[in-house]
This record gives sequence, structure tokens and C-alpha cells, in this order.
Amino acid sequence: MRRTALHTAVLLHRAGVRVVGLTAPQRTGAAARAGVYDRVLAYDDVAGLDVVAGTVYADVAGRPEITAAVHRTLGTSLARSVRVGGTHAAAGATADLTPPPGPAIERFNVGQRRLDVAARRGEAALAALERAAHGPIAAWAAEHTTLERVPGLERAQDAWRRTWRGETDPFDRPLHR
Repeated sequence: MRRTALHTAVLLHRAGVRVVGLTAPQRTGAAARAGVYDRVLAYDDVAGLDVVAGTVYADVAGRPEITAAVHRTLGTSLARSVRVGGTHAAAGATADLTPPPGPAIERFNVGQRRLDVAARRGEAALAALERAAHGPIAAWAAEHTTLERVPGLERAQDAWRRTWRGETDPFDRPLHR
């Protein structure tokens, strides 16, 4: 479960939007405990998605084979498909795949989007929008994340590696302050 996906889910859930999370099998439990997904599926279970007209797919991981499976499963019910990120090594490996059926995949660039919104609405208005989004995310994080203190650089490196590999569950220990 990556930060972009989680932040997006927090804000959409707060807005009353039905959110389905797709993640690696070892991360489904942590994603479900986040409390912001109406349903969590492993990548291998994409065929189990509910086919709902007007669905928007946001690809945060950048796995073309998952995007293609989502497109095949949702078919004409898929209204938009937006590639937001590419956290997986395979994120750039799209050249070998034919475009999936359904809507064209849009590329979302947060830096460019920020510039566009600032140009349209003004920097002060954009800063206010960012502050408004920060509140719900910070409130969620205060209730759901954990902190593990580790002494020494070697232990900190090990903790980072476990987190990077997705081997840690941020929801399995009480918060320590």
C-alpha cells in the first residue's frame, strides 16, 4: 500500500466515494485495516471486481498487466483510466503491451497538474486546497499509523528495507510516542 494510493483513498472515502483497493496479496490485510477501502482485492483477483458503470481506475503502481486486466474486467463500464504513478520496477515496461480495451490511459503528472491549477485558480487558492486536504489525511494518520523506534543506523536501514519490500504492517502495533 503506497502513500499516493492511501492518501487518495482517505480523501475519496471522506467524500463518500466507493473505493476499491487493488494491492499485492501480502498487503491486502493492511489495506483492509486502513479503514478507507470499501473492498480490497489482491492483484490476482482483478476478475472479481464489481462491474459498475462510470468506474474510474487510478493506477498508482504502474503495472501494465494489472491495468490491462482491469480494462478487460470492467469493459465499457470503465469511464476513465488514469496512470498516477509507477512504484513498481515494471512501471516503465509498457512498450511490449498492446493498449488495453476501453478508454485511453491518461497520464497524471502531479507537478504539471499543480502548475495548471495554480495558473487557473491562483497560488493562494491552491495552497488553501492543499491545506484542506492535509487535515483529513493527518487525522487519519494519527489514528491508524504506528511508529517503531530503532536504535542505530544498521537497525534503521533494516527497518527501511522491510518497509520498502512491503514486509511491515503499519497497523499491527500500537502507536508509541
